[in-house]
Amino acid sequence: MRTLLLFFGICLLNCSSADNYFSNQLSEDFTEIDIQLELSKDTLFLELFYDVGSSDDVLINQANSIVEVSKNKYWVSDFLGQVVELDNSGNFIATILETGSGPNEILKPIGMGKSPNGDIYVLDSALMAYVVLDTSGNEIRRVPTKSISTSVMVDQPTVLASNRILWKKILHPEFSLVEWDSLGNFSQGIIDNLVKPGETPVMLNNVVYDFDSSSNTFFYAYKPIPTLFERKSGKIFRQINLVDSESDYDFNSKVTEIKNQNTNRVSNLIKEIFWVKDGILVAHENYVTYLPEGNFTHPKSYQLFNSNGKKAIYHYAGKTSTYLFLFDAFNKRIYRVNLNHFENN
Repeated sequence: MRTLLLFFGICLLNCSSADNYFSNQLSEDFTEIDIQLELSKDTLFLELFYDVGSSDDVLINQANSIVEVSKNKYWVSDFLGQVVELDNSGNFIATILETGSGPNEILKPIGMGKSPNGDIYVLDSALMAYVVLDTSGNEIRRVPTKSISTSVMVDQPTVLASNRILWKKILHPEFSLVEWDSLGNFSQGIIDNLVKPGETPVMLNNVVYDFDSSSNTFFYAYKPIPTLFERKSGKIFRQINLVDSESDYDFNSKVTEIKNQNTNRVSNLIKEIFWVKDGILVAHENYVTYLPEGNFTHPKSYQLFNSNGKKAIYHYAGKTSTYLFLFDAFNKRIYRVNLNHFENN
């Protein structure tokens, strides 16, 4: 295995560096991987799932999250104040949550997650609450909590159990990702901040992640930096760089460089990370990159096109059991691609 890792140009990180942000989290066999050494590139034509220009039934202004509530039925959250149900062809079925602050209403949904028993959790950053619904759209409970972040437009919660929920907290003094109990109280910190209180830019703390409960493994990234981390049982054991091969690239130096710019404006390079069968999908910039599991041999990056042959843009991403969904908030479109495309290529 070590021979394979060396083949990928892996170097050990100097854990004694004064600028190392993770020195207390690195495993003894921590390694760094530059995927550009074997990265291949391809084009990918996306299927148009929803287009505001061709839909007479519902206006979705700014889709930012999707969950599969049952076979061929999807709920889509709209940041401007609704959750709607669509069929497998993107046709409108029903409005689940309307705009408002009363029962079965919502103001600014920033993400949805599905619990192990099938309930749907919706975070509302305007009402500072999360709403729990059954798959028929009936509101089970509504939990006010000031722990929901108001500084992000997307935060897809991970529901481990009814009293164990993960969501982001950009302005938390220590952690970017936190586990909360059923009342929204702090349980434990999951991912450390890069920027401490009083420092800029605070949006360096905006993380994306996915979690495999069976192996207790996180894949995560800070959105402005093209670097992934793989952490198992609380220790980081791999750093994966998405940048072009540069001998002088260093994550810690990049963080310091961004912090020294003394501005809160940052570009979000990495939009989402998803576990899929036999690998990891990374939605970054206007590309999607597939990293096969194991040592990430033969990774592939896809330039995206719509059905008219024009480059497709997207701002947010979501995954169901069958599809990767990409949300174009400017043009009010939702694209999708079957996950088999990545797994069979």
